[in-house]
Amino acid sequence: MITWHRSQAVIVVFAKKRLHDNSPTTIKELCHQLSDLPDNKLVEHLMWFGSYLRGTMSYWTKCRAELTDMITQLECPSLFFTLSAIDTKWLELHNLMPIHSHYLSLNEHHMKIENVIQYPHIVATFMHHRFNIFREEVIQKYLKAKDF
Repeated sequence: MITWHRSQAVIVVFAKKRLHDNSPTTIKELCHQLSDLPDNKLVEHLMWFGSYLRGTMSYWTKCRAELTDMITQLECPSLFFTLSAIDTKWLELHNLMPIHSHYLSLNEHHMKIENVIQYPHIVATFMHHRFNIFREEVIQKYLKAKDF
């Protein structure tokens, strides 16, 4: 549904930008313009607008081009990682959480799950600080990263 709404918004912007310069207004005119591809920039414009719709081939082509440009400018990356939280396993995180009397009836694992659900701002702040410490102490000092 979100993708559909985004695509509708992109279509409206595309139509407003292209209607003033002989853009097709019917399906027949569109088919005719698409058949004259070598002299026509319509497909290039459609692909450019499509690059803002996540999941489309144009979007991933744009992402690949951005990554290729970064590698060209900064050289090949020596480290790539993603972040995922093991938010029910970190004792340090749950030591920061408030304790409520209704939690006493839950086992420890369910209490941790409730904490993560009830206090996402604490989890997000904890993750933010944990990553910053990792970035400063490991990525920048030890690995001497130029960019991140």
